[in-house]
Amino acid sequence: MFARVNYNRSIRHTLGYNEQKLRQGKAECILAENFMKDPELLNRQDKLYRFQRLHVLNEKTKANTLHISLSFHPTERFGNDQMKELARQYMEKLHLDRQPYLAYRHNDTGHPHMHIVSTLIQPDGNRLKLDQILRYQSLRITKELEERFSLVRFYQPGSLPAQKLNQTLPRKVIYGEPGRKEAVERVLDHVLNQYKYSSMAELNAVLRLYNVKAKIVWEDPSLSKARGLMYHTLDEKGHLVGLSFKSSSFPSKPTLGKLEQKFALHPFLQQEELKKLTLSIDWAFAGKSIEWDTLRKNLQKEKIHPILEKDRAGNWRNIYYVDVANRRVYDGEKIGGRYNCPSIQARCAREEGLRLEQSLQLKNQQKLKFHL
Repeated sequence: MFARVNYNRSIRHTLGYNEQKLRQGKAECILAENFMKDPELLNRQDKLYRFQRLHVLNEKTKANTLHISLSFHPTERFGNDQMKELARQYMEKLHLDRQPYLAYRHNDTGHPHMHIVSTLIQPDGNRLKLDQILRYQSLRITKELEERFSLVRFYQPGSLPAQKLNQTLPRKVIYGEPGRKEAVERVLDHVLNQYKYSSMAELNAVLRLYNVKAKIVWEDPSLSKARGLMYHTLDEKGHLVGLSFKSSSFPSKPTLGKLEQKFALHPFLQQEELKKLTLSIDWAFAGKSIEWDTLRKNLQKEKIHPILEKDRAGNWRNIYYVDVANRRVYDGEKIGGRYNCPSIQARCAREEGLRLEQSLQLKNQQKLKFHL
């Protein structure tokens, strides 16, 4: 069992996210505690009004909404009654059982999970002071519930052992398939929390593997002040397709400010990791010049994905190495030496030039035979 706790500013958005799943047939509202009606008798407006009645008592509070997701191991098989009881005991142990809350069971992933929507504003208008303390309490409570209900231990996606089931891992976002935003959300939840990156360019190198790109929205043409962050989907050629999504529209709020905090956590390359990477690159070349496609395939066998960045004219600008096994991104410019973009391009260009020369010679020989 794994719990993710988020504090949001908009009950309308948080409720709307779950209600949209409900309309799409991807979720069901199984519990409505401290409401005047049973969940099947509540419409969206009833639910929203119940929370808004509390929120008007404290309009100064920015983050007034609590959004919790409880995830369970893919092998778990239990009905709504047990899931309701888990939600009730989880909220009771957090001393939140007197607050109005809704529990939605979602069925759009490979593992059973539910979302709990509640409010931080109490009937007296005061805001519950939880913040980071709630997250530590939540971790303790999930372990207690695992033991009490004999649940299979389930950690955050990406932190399980290699033999764990793959249903929770994200896949490439395909434009035109239904649930595109939910697919982007799964990619962001996985990549942002599991990979080490120190810049927007490095992050985008990983997101490129899933056909996703983050772009900063600038407030003025001089690019001197950032206004926000948008997430786009890409086609297989790396072109932007479809409508973009605001960073604040996702439950985890992967905003520019949060990303910048993550950038600061991994500013330096670890020498041990770097040595392993450079050895893999040297092994991929095997002491000779090879074409770019061959290099890419050889590195992918080592679970390293080289991501080539080009300018609008198609010229090579930089190269990034995404180590999917160790969840780390390396900037070729920072590595330098034989592993930066100019060096890699030169080594690949020699082989491609030789191949073109051999192809031209073969064509000339064929022309000569034809004339003879």
